[in-house]
Amino acid sequence: MDNNTKYRFLEHTADIAVEVRGETLEELFNNSAQAWLEAVLGGDFVPYINDVKDVTLRELSSEELLVGFLSELNYLLFVHRWIPARVSGLTIEKDGDELLLIARLEGEEFSIERHSLKEEIKAVTFHNMNIVKQNNEFVTRIVFDI
Repeated sequence: MDNNTKYRFLEHTADIAVEVRGETLEELFNNSAQAWLEAVLGGDFVPYINDVKDVTLRELSSEELLVGFLSELNYLLFVHRWIPARVSGLTIEKDGDELLLIARLEGEEFSIERHSLKEEIKAVTFHNMNIVKQNNEFVTRIVFDI
């Protein structure tokens, strides 16, 4: 992984695994969203942003928050046929015993004429997920169940 790449796909026997890095927890979540997008639509996807959706999530740990966030992206695509192509204004803050995530998703409606799915992700898993800080970066591994 070079400095310009904040995620890289890893070999996995049956599913999709990715290692993600970020200088902040917010950047790690943004880079994770980009990795998810590349996993489902491929790396050459060019978004046509014409809609926004706001997301608010609360969880007890950063791992639960990341799984919840990526699951929300997956839900929007595979249930509502809406592509969350870009994340803006993502913040994560401590709120009592919980972590509070607020983000704005910018995207477009999925169209079979314009888009093609590379992979259909059934679930975002906790398998081997552990968000740690290494050398001033947050690092984690994510496994997408396909």
